[in-house]
Amino acid sequence: MIRGLIFDYGGVMGGSPAEHIHRRVAEAFGLSPQEVREKSRRLMDLSKINRISPKEFWYRLGRRLSVKDVPLLRDVWLKEFRTASSIDEKVVSLIRNLGKYKLCLLCNVSNIYDHALDSQHDLLFDEIILSYKVGCKKPEARIYRIALIRLRLKPEECLIIDDQERNLVPARELGFATIKYKSFNSLVKALRSFSVEIETD
Repeated sequence: MIRGLIFDYGGVMGGSPAEHIHRRVAEAFGLSPQEVREKSRRLMDLSKINRISPKEFWYRLGRRLSVKDVPLLRDVWLKEFRTASSIDEKVVSLIRNLGKYKLCLLCNVSNIYDHALDSQHDLLFDEIILSYKVGCKKPEARIYRIALIRLRLKPEECLIIDDQERNLVPARELGFATIKYKSFNSLVKALRSFSVEIETD
């Protein structure tokens, strides 16, 4: 019996702003989006598990992109993050109607967004697990075990919803039920296939 639902954010609850950020930064500093993406990738991976501080992230990214005005680089990046971040209100509404279950938000996120994250959805979830706060990220098995400890549930009692197959493989190996998110309608259908009860307003 499913007692807990674990949701990813980017690609499920909302769209990823990464492509918009890379394009905007490229335009601001005369670069290509591909260059911004490739030269920031490793730094983003480190910041998602808190291996480097935000200050070091911006300093090292400025050097990699040959951008001398690091404060401007940071401001352009974070402004676009706020502008391009989107939320799927249908998914949010669905989550609000899952009141009988323990709910968890589990996502990979960089520590550079610590002060830029929208906290309006905090009340939706019983637990919020952000990769940079726990020092590991999906698809590492450790982060799924952290979710189990926080929710006080067994793997077979939990259902994980994520849009990335690579994040679902280790979850299934640990015994979680999984849904690969494709669309809102397919999500509702998949939840019902697991006998998840969706309340109506």
